[in-house]
Amino acid sequence: MTPELEQDRQQALTVPCPFPPKGCGEPAGQPCTRESMVGEREPLANLPAHPARLDAAGVIHAPLDPRELAHDPDREFRRW
Repeated sequence: MTPELEQDRQQALTVPCPFPPKGCGEPAGQPCTRESMVGEREPLANLPAHPARLDAAGVIHAPLDPRELAHDPDREFRRW
């Protein structure tokens, strides 16, 4: 993670993440998580925090580079 994104993550940790569907509901000080394919919670891999949490923390810089939001080729996603 770039220094700018790490700084965004640290600033986002100062506020709690909103509850779903806008966020994950993690309290202040805990990193944002998402539900994995097997139903367990795992940290976000491509974003410093959920966009709603970044906004609540007043983060101006947010990742807009599509490569940061891209599909992880090492993960297999179930097609419905």
